[in-house]
Amino acid sequence: MDENHEGDNPELEEGEDRKGQADALIVFGFGIKDPYWMEKIKDESQTKALPGEVDENAQIDENEYSQNDLSTGWMLSKGAKMRVQAASELYLQGAAKEIIFTGGATRKKDGLNQTEAQLMEDYFLHILKKRKIEQLKAGRTDLSLTEKRDIENAADAYIEGATGNIIKEDGATNTIENFSRTLAMFDQNPDKYKSVGFLSNRFHIDRIVQLAGQFDLDGEGFSAEDVISSARQGKRHEAMFSKVLDNYLNSQEYIDFTLAENRYRRGLYEIPDNSLPQTALVEGKRLKRILKRMAESEAEYEKRLRELDIDPDRLDEYTDEQMDEIKQRLAAIKRIMPEAEKLSGIVDSLERARHLQTLIFSDVDGTLSSAQSDQAKVGRYLQMAERCSGETVLTSSRSRGNLEQLRKKFGMSELAPIIFENGGGVVLSKEVVSRQVLREVVQDLGLQNIKITEEPQTYLIEFSPPKEELKDAFNSVLDELGMQARYVMDMTPEEIAGVYNYSLQEAQDEK
Repeated sequence: MDENHEGDNPELEEGEDRKGQADALIVFGFGIKDPYWMEKIKDESQTKALPGEVDENAQIDENEYSQNDLSTGWMLSKGAKMRVQAASELYLQGAAKEIIFTGGATRKKDGLNQTEAQLMEDYFLHILKKRKIEQLKAGRTDLSLTEKRDIENAADAYIEGATGNIIKEDGATNTIENFSRTLAMFDQNPDKYKSVGFLSNRFHIDRIVQLAGQFDLDGEGFSAEDVISSARQGKRHEAMFSKVLDNYLNSQEYIDFTLAENRYRRGLYEIPDNSLPQTALVEGKRLKRILKRMAESEAEYEKRLRELDIDPDRLDEYTDEQMDEIKQRLAAIKRIMPEAEKLSGIVDSLERARHLQTLIFSDVDGTLSSAQSDQAKVGRYLQMAERCSGETVLTSSRSRGNLEQLRKKFGMSELAPIIFENGGGVVLSKEVVSRQVLREVVQDLGLQNIKITEEPQTYLIEFSPPKEELKDAFNSVLDELGMQARYVMDMTPEEIAGVYNYSLQEAQDEK
């Protein structure tokens, strides 16, 4: 996100009015990168000028590593980098007066003493400086040494001003603690923080918003992917965005964290001792509201609070001294984490779909079926769409067999429906829907002439008369017109391959 491009929203100068925007944007941590990258950056640095050496005749090369890069390689995971990139975009658009980076993780055993919040701030300022330099250069490549130094000084001044709008919450080690510690800071200055935004990755933002509600904090949630997507303009930026998205969505990191969300979300509501210990970090009236909300929304929380001799119905009556005692009880709870789940490939896809809450209907038709088309390229985009959305529904005039073969070829999920022959039939996985639910849907919608066939792994729903009936009806019309027709259903695979320029396998699928 650190490239300049035509069509950007105007970037606010430091000191310009940000009135009307969020008072603060909380950027949640994601993790520090594996120490392998530290060694990789160090090795690469041996072939470059040493940190601090400056070639005064050289152009400002924004692709070079900064001194911070050489020592840490930023050390941020792909997801954390995306969050910082999105935060810089929102800040430059004036969407927030202050940026709060959260994350207390370190890698001291690997020689890295900075917290994740500090690393995120460093990367954020690096992006802002690059954007400011590009803005000041205005596309010029013939800058004198004096002009370059003036631009560098102006960019440094801009960064110094931006630094005053950054807050680091670097004591937390998990998302719930992020909330507790940040809220404690807000409550010390309630008049300053009246509107808040939350920034994380798409798979994570739902839990963030739910936690916000549980912790008595209203605000708007932003996913890094959506912020970056909405900001892309121009071919250069489009290419950068595609690279970021491709690298991230196709990474094992993304898959692992997406699937882990089911575990953490379940723990949030089913296991009180997963989140209650962190509430001890919150002060006074807000703590009362939090505990009351928890007890009202989940029976398990009410039960656990009463076990701790905390009466949710009398929270408003408790004195400050009593609340201090309650905080001590809460802090003494040993945090319980939900057990890790062994997820099959099918459940993996279901969880991805549930968290991302989107279906893409892809009308593939001849684009994928044609032997002349670039199937590898189209298949890659389908895989990307599936990673982004959760599931992609293949919809086509082609046959069921053809679409199933394409889905298998591109390694796509088998959970999403297939709509074949222009809606003549639909195939649904038994992992997604039951026969009883299907019958209820058919009845509720008042659908007529629906045939449901149960197969070992799927249900076949046919919306049109059997092929033989359609063939007989069509033949009667052709007879009156003195015409004849050949039907694919009557052709051999060899004949189909010859007519449509298919491979023999594709022709067999078409049958």
